[in-house]
Amino acid sequence: MPKSIRAFTENSGKNIGTGFFVRRNGESWLITAAHIHDGTNRRSSDWRVWPDKITLQDEKRGTLDIPLFLTVNGARVPTFRHYPPVNNVISDIIALKVPVVPDGFTVFDLNDVAPVCISMKVHATGYPSKGNNWLRGVEYRLNAKIIDFDDTIILFRPACSPGASGGPIVKDGKLAGMHFGHDRGVGKAVTTNAICQLLDSHAP
Repeated sequence: MPKSIRAFTENSGKNIGTGFFVRRNGESWLITAAHIHDGTNRRSSDWRVWPDKITLQDEKRGTLDIPLFLTVNGARVPTFRHYPPVNNVISDIIALKVPVVPDGFTVFDLNDVAPVCISMKVHATGYPSKGNNWLRGVEYRLNAKIIDFDDTIILFRPACSPGASGGPIVKDGKLAGMHFGHDRGVGKAVTTNAICQLLDSHAP
């Protein structure tokens, strides 16, 4: 059963990434990286530069569009939850509520997550890309080891390939985090604690 799903937006070109599904307090959510909106790491909180929707794609089930904004009194209001911006930049994670998870995909239970420790072996899943295309038709799995962590960020090695951003970090079938980028060969992931705090917030 796939643990992640292809995700893309179209904003000055096709921007490719990965997402996955979680359940929290009886609600289902799509978790993905914020930078998928334009394929850069700017993550602007100027909603005017964001696309209208994110599209999920699966070879067997086709595509599913999820709106990123509503229009309220002439202004664009995000449908996704995000952390408050700092200097007009949001953290590299967004969460969108989904009424129904497509059949055949793993839904990670955030009440039963993997505890993290140094040297723990995990795997990161997603769909690496080159330019506007995914490199393979099947889900990619990278074996990695955690080298450091705190309440919000996990560092692991080796790092994931481009396009896999927004995919889950998994240990024994349980969620350990969401990977979103790298720095000099070291992968970075958001912790499950940070994901839960986002979903439990009162943001849009």
